[in-house]
Amino acid sequence: TVSTIFSIFTVTLVHKLSTAELALKTANAKLDQRVQERTAEFVAANQNLRAEIEMRTNIEQRLVSLLEEKKKLHKEINHRVKNNLQIVASLLNLQASMLADEKVRTILQDSQSRIRSLALIHEKLYQSGNMAQINFGEYVKDLTAYLLRVHQHRAEDISLTVDDIWLDVDTAVSLGLIINELTSNAIEHAFPGGQIGTIRVSVRKTNPQTLELVISDNGVGLPPQITPETESTLGLQLVGSLVNQLNGFLNISRKDGTSIKIGVPVEEHHHE
Repeated sequence: TVSTIFSIFTVTLVHKLSTAELALKTANAKLDQRVQERTAEFVAANQNLRAEIEMRTNIEQRLVSLLEEKKKLHKEINHRVKNNLQIVASLLNLQASMLADEKVRTILQDSQSRIRSLALIHEKLYQSGNMAQINFGEYVKDLTAYLLRVHQHRAEDISLTVDDIWLDVDTAVSLGLIINELTSNAIEHAFPGGQIGTIRVSVRKTNPQTLELVISDNGVGLPPQITPETESTLGLQLVGSLVNQLNGFLNISRKDGTSIKIGVPVEEHHHE
């Protein structure tokens, strides 16, 4: 009958609805559980990430602190080395002033000048706070000014042509000693008998890998028999040895005075 069919339909529909509702509740429960699990995973991952960030931050802060301590220590070392070298130079100067032998006095004064050139390197490092690089252009200006003072202006002037170049300490020390030797030699010997002349010092990059140093004067000229290979004096021997250590070359021109050109391979350091 119609009523029977309707009853069966109703019962079937209710059963299906109940089954669907149960399935929906089950799905919702599983979804809630999955959301909770994923939330817990995200919370744990976030906590781990925060812990790692905190650890890395602490490590970074420690590294920054260690770097600052290293810079301070390096600066203090340069300051002390500079002071100690200046003390040694002053002692040599005092000793030289007490000697009557002109030859021995000159030897001590030359040694004093070499030590001063080394002290000036450490002074520049101390002033800049840089641990490994030096503004070589500024150094050359200060070194030549010192040489004019110590040699009592025997040359009329030192004309400088110096590029703004940053060099590592080892290269700067060697080139500084070379400039000290050649400039001092020009001041002492290029203008005998009270002659007045000009010394020129040029430091420039001829290409990205090569530094050219030229020291020239318009004085009496270097005798042909004097070269770094044959000269018995310490100064030119030292120049030749330093040029070889730097894997460089040295050329001497004796036209209209003396011009000594030195080329060395360098890797320029950019100041940070």
